[in-house]
Amino acid sequence: YVRLPDRDAVHLLEGDLRAQVSRGLEAWRDRTIVAVDTARAAELEVVRGGDAYTLVRSDSTWSFADGGVVEESVVRGILTELARLSAAGFLAEGDSVAGLPEAASTTVRSASGDELARVSFGAGESGRWARSSERPYLYRVTTFRVDRVAPERETVAPGG
Repeated sequence: YVRLPDRDAVHLLEGDLRAQVSRGLEAWRDRTIVAVDTARAAELEVVRGGDAYTLVRSDSTWSFADGGVVEESVVRGILTELARLSAAGFLAEGDSVAGLPEAASTTVRSASGDELARVSFGAGESGRWARSSERPYLYRVTTFRVDRVAPERETVAPGG
């Protein structure tokens, strides 16, 4: 069992204690960007580049707001990521990746229109930044995560 000085929380460490003690500060930080109760999600608003689209839930099916059919597996992928979206790491405000402009975002709303979460992503080829409406941190994410959480419209449309 370990406890940090001046803290009440006690943590159980199992395994090689030497490896745990040598971990840096960043390795101990919670990398959860958002954790959404996706059962409450009724609307997904996605902005990617200059394109924006909205997906709406009707009972257990999803469609575009204009009634268009969606690729259900892609929507499931968005919801799976948003249930617990984790970062690859953290960025400092002065990091060059942190200075790149916003390139995508996904906003999740409940049936009553309440915002459950909003995640914004920076531009880039590989490493990108992410910000959440829930936490004040600047995260590092991979392009793969951005493509899963804020896919291009063509990916969401069948045959896209």
